[in-house]
Amino acid sequence: MTIFRLFLTLGFTSFGGPAAHLALFHQVFVRERQWLSAQQYQWLLAWSSALPGPSSSQVGLGIGYLRGGLWGALAAWLGFTLPIATLLIAAALGVQQVSSAGLDAAAQSIQWLIIAVIAKAAWDMVKQQVHQRYQALLLVIGVLAGVFATHQLLAVGLVALGAVLGLQQSGLSLGALPKPRMNIFSALFIAIGLLSFLAGDQLWAAAYRVGALVIGGGHVALPWMQNEAALMQGATTQTFWAGYGLTQALPGPMFGFAGYLGALAGGNVLSGVVAVLAVFLPGALLILAIARMPATQSAGTQALLNGAVPVAIGLLFSALATPLDWAYRAGLDAWLSIALAGALLAARVPVPYLVIGFAVLGWVR
Repeated sequence: MTIFRLFLTLGFTSFGGPAAHLALFHQVFVRERQWLSAQQYQWLLAWSSALPGPSSSQVGLGIGYLRGGLWGALAAWLGFTLPIATLLIAAALGVQQVSSAGLDAAAQSIQWLIIAVIAKAAWDMVKQQVHQRYQALLLVIGVLAGVFATHQLLAVGLVALGAVLGLQQSGLSLGALPKPRMNIFSALFIAIGLLSFLAGDQLWAAAYRVGALVIGGGHVALPWMQNEAALMQGATTQTFWAGYGLTQALPGPMFGFAGYLGALAGGNVLSGVVAVLAVFLPGALLILAIARMPATQSAGTQALLNGAVPVAIGLLFSALATPLDWAYRAGLDAWLSIALAGALLAARVPVPYLVIGFAVLGWVR
């Protein structure tokens, strides 16, 4: 119960996205409670960055697993995820009750804000992760693939190609990678992944594929979710952006947005719960597969990350193509709103406040 209680508290108070979540986890579980060593925490952090899935949720789940085994992992994930998932599923079921004109106006205003939020998040990732020419080239390739690719498997292949190129550019071979150890968790990840591709456009399969393919979590998941018909079938442009804006205003993991889309798609709580469970499951299985491995850093793992992450950032930038086209069609008001949002973000105004402000601004205009 202690694990669940602590993570539930964090689920209600962890604003600011993955970076803020991870800093808070370090403060609470390494410095204050000393549930794990700094080396163990860095090990979980390194792997959560390299593996598909939501990084802060994976680290939290790994902490719970090291502290209390499988039940501890479940308690940590449930506590951290329950607040945002519950609120977003409820929002999805209630969104149809909102005045259509009011919702459209608020969603459009939030949409211009989200363009600035995603652009800033992607640019911050570029500054942190892209330092070499080959990485810049992979970034551009990722953007082009995201805009023009007709099948998500092309994007998957490019991420894998980027990882191999990162290894080659570091002067390392495959022998520098940690030796994979097949266990029940990695076997389940592969088996369910294969089933998800065979299942096609079923809701659980679409959500699982998103969780299994996204490296970087957070905003990076957006283009992958948009490409899954089963997740998007219940969402209009207005309800999608209204929900994504609400996700920015809430504490906890952004992958909870899958619950919102799932509830819209199925029109009920169960569909939202299924989407949440499925989107988090791949990352959970992967972090459980490595959580008890010896906590040593791998130059090979970092090299793979150096190549894969720029492609993922490029895919994130590509998610701006359609909203920017809408802004072009909307005219000067849209660009002024985007500029205002960018200035406020640069001034470090918290995103939750901006979401509320832009929603109200759109509603009353």
